[in-house]
Amino acid sequence: MSFFFKNNRWQKKRKNIFLPKSKKIYRFSILKRKFFKISAKIWIFISTLLVLAIFLGIIFSANFFSIREISILRKDLRVNISEVQKKLKVFFGKNIFITSKEEIIKNLQNYFPEISNIEIEKIFPSKLRISITTFPIVAKWHCSKIEKKILETGEILENKKELTAFVSQAGILNFSDPEEIDPFLIFEKNKCPENFKNGEKIISSEKINNILLIKKNLEEMLGKKIIRAGFFRSAHEIHFFSEDEIEFWFDFSISYESQLQKLQNALKNIPNFLQNVKYLDLRVKNKIFSGKK
Repeated sequence: MSFFFKNNRWQKKRKNIFLPKSKKIYRFSILKRKFFKISAKIWIFISTLLVLAIFLGIIFSANFFSIREISILRKDLRVNISEVQKKLKVFFGKNIFITSKEEIIKNLQNYFPEISNIEIEKIFPSKLRISITTFPIVAKWHCSKIEKKILETGEILENKKELTAFVSQAGILNFSDPEEIDPFLIFEKNKCPENFKNGEKIISSEKINNILLIKKNLEEMLGKKIIRAGFFRSAHEIHFFSEDEIEFWFDFSISYESQLQKLQNALKNIPNFLQNVKYLDLRVKNKIFSGKK
């Protein structure tokens, strides 16, 4: 049995050895063509990689694609273009392809917290166009500052100075007058904070937005305008004044929604609740204290 199989394999080999010469040449030509086809594909692939590498090398190394111009478009005059340009100097000379838009945005927002949105357009080969939008102005902030001066006699002279600036939705101060709007007045009951300077953050965005939400809810509830608010920074307290000069006192350290709900329930259930009222203190849980005119 084993002899038969061995003999059979030998017969196959023998047949292959003694194939006609024409068949051998045909089989060799097929193998040759396959080899050249595979070689051609490999060479095309390698050539493509080389061309791509050369092209990318030109792009990333050539001065032709270096950033040489940055134009700034602003939506309002509160954006200081010269200051923005100074902070963008680090990007001049960088390759426009590999310069990240996210890096530019992060760089600007770190230095200018009043910026709410930045749009960047790459104009090839070497220009950036940057459009900047700032947070809207939502309030006018008023406070007083005590300036002390020592006279030659040793006497200390105190001078009270009134300061007014505008506050954006992000809580950032700005001293330029936005003539196109008439913002809500917030006056600080204590002296001005130390950082009462242009571009400084004097209140959190959450607090300033809560102030505006309380104002809106009070106006809807009362059917009258809220004309100003007094802010007590150290006490975490704010007083709202209606157009008929009734004060509404809120505590910022607890939920303002619960304080509004108390007022709404009182207005609904107590007839003439606001008659001859000078102020309503909503700060104490489940209670409302009032003062008469």
